Amino acid sequence: MLDEEADDYGDVLQLSKEEIMNKAFRSDEAAYEFYRRFGKCFGFGIRKGDSEKDKSGRVICRRFFCNRAGLRQHLHYDRLDRQRGHRPETRTNCEAKLSVYLDVVSGIWRVRKIVLDHNHDLTPAYMVHMMTNFREISCSAKAQISSM
Repeated sequence: MLDEEADDYGDVLQLSKEEIMNKAFRSDEAAYEFYRRFGKCFGFGIRKGDSEKDKSGRVICRRFFCNRAGLRQHLHYDRLDRQRGHRPETRTNCEAKLSVYLDVVSGIWRVRKIVLDHNHDLTPAYMVHMMTNFREISCSAKAQISSM
């Protein structure tokens, strides 16, 4: 099953892990938009991770992570000449991710791995619009702002 548009995913809340594993996308950007919408529905932000290229330089694998994946580098904690206090810790080493790869024969991006478990609290639905990934200004609001 090949999805035509990023908006054509139906209700992502109803998707099981197996259904996500069977997803196919036209591009890695379409996979990113799917995972972005998935994150918005469940209350977590996402970010693009690393990618792999083949010998010709074409991207063949892409990973998308929960925005709380990883940890802050320890060298930032150990500095003695620090003038400001530490920023609040936002990373929790969350393992949630989506990994997609390019099926070279068909030219379709397929899901290689999906991890749905988070080690942190998810954002409630009424607060998701305030997360950095999902803040947007409508075209009419932009036009009104620029006309002022």
